[in-house]
Amino acid sequence: MVNIIVNILFLFFGIHLFLMINKRYSSVINHVSIFTSVWLFIILGSQLSGYVVFQLNTLVVVYLSWYFYLFGSYLSESEINIDSIVVKILDIEKIKIACYVLVVLSFFANLTILKDVFFNFSSFEVWAKMRNDQAFSDYRDGNYFYTVFGNTSNIYLPLAIYLFMEKKINSLVLIVVYLVSILIAVAAFTRAPMLYLIIISIVFFTYQAKRVPYKLILTSFTVLVLLFAVSSYFIGEVSQGAVDTNSAINLYLYGGITAYQNLLNGKYFTYDVFDSSYYSFDFINYILKTFRIIKSYPDLVREYDQDLPTNVYTYLDCFTLDFGFMGAFLGSYILGYISKIIYLRYYRNQSIFDLILYSTICYFASFIFMNNEYIRFTFVLFIVKIFIIKFLIRFKFEMPTLTT
Repeated sequence: MVNIIVNILFLFFGIHLFLMINKRYSSVINHVSIFTSVWLFIILGSQLSGYVVFQLNTLVVVYLSWYFYLFGSYLSESEINIDSIVVKILDIEKIKIACYVLVVLSFFANLTILKDVFFNFSSFEVWAKMRNDQAFSDYRDGNYFYTVFGNTSNIYLPLAIYLFMEKKINSLVLIVVYLVSILIAVAAFTRAPMLYLIIISIVFFTYQAKRVPYKLILTSFTVLVLLFAVSSYFIGEVSQGAVDTNSAINLYLYGGITAYQNLLNGKYFTYDVFDSSYYSFDFINYILKTFRIIKSYPDLVREYDQDLPTNVYTYLDCFTLDFGFMGAFLGSYILGYISKIIYLRYYRNQSIFDLILYSTICYFASFIFMNNEYIRFTFVLFIVKIFIIKFLIRFKFEMPTLTT
């Protein structure tokens, strides 16, 4: 009964706060609405399904973390009132060249993986075994060419959408770009890249076309649900008889937040000793290790939970492990604030590259029930790649245009 009252109170004030903040954004599809939808679905769904009974302290932490994310995302009147904008004239041909070059480099960076996965493909069971055995992890970890160019679909795919909307490429070229992205995503042996492709496509199209593509959203998530069902079967979550279909779905959706409750209760253990023990500074640790300043730091792949067959603890795990429940609140605020700043860059500049960056932020907001994508070195590398491409393309500027 206490949990019901706590849920109702937090939802009442939280939804009012969300509606007040969300209406200041130019589209209903934004990081605030995506984060809120996913986080509330996980909190409420895990309880209504009977998968977990939350302790009071867990409810307080997860709801207040949502509140702090909203606080960080708050837009003031001065931030959204723009007196003038700079119209940026893009060199379409350079955009097209950049898109094609990134597609080719990404394909070759993944060629070894694609060759071994698809040319030696004999059954879905073989693919599932390769996935469970974490095939090609050594190839990815030790290959700098792959590190830089292996995951660039989050750049070239939005560029292809932009070129298609500007009628600079035809539908066949766009389909080929999508097929390359999908092949690379499937070869990654995880569902996350497919969700990535869907989210960035929807967000980028929404802001570029100035309308919400409801049919695209419905079709995309129908495909995603089918993909989840098929992959769950062949990966072995169902076919090997360990769990039934319902248990597999519940574990995927609610396992992270349930494991996070165990983490809050001090049930997360690791016997490793690290030179840098901070989980939240993963990208800094990566750089320090690359330059051999440190030798070890906590792996992004967490230890398995003691009670559940999962090693994900939601986006809050790193903040909580480092700084306790106050870290969960402060970390959530910082993530909301960073997301707002990136949104404002696009809102003020109307740059497709800022929109590409913001689309990725929206994907991060959709994946919070699993882990924290914001702290990864790949995100820093992604930002660097965006700035390099912008520099190489070199905008031409017109005089500022007054807006009403």
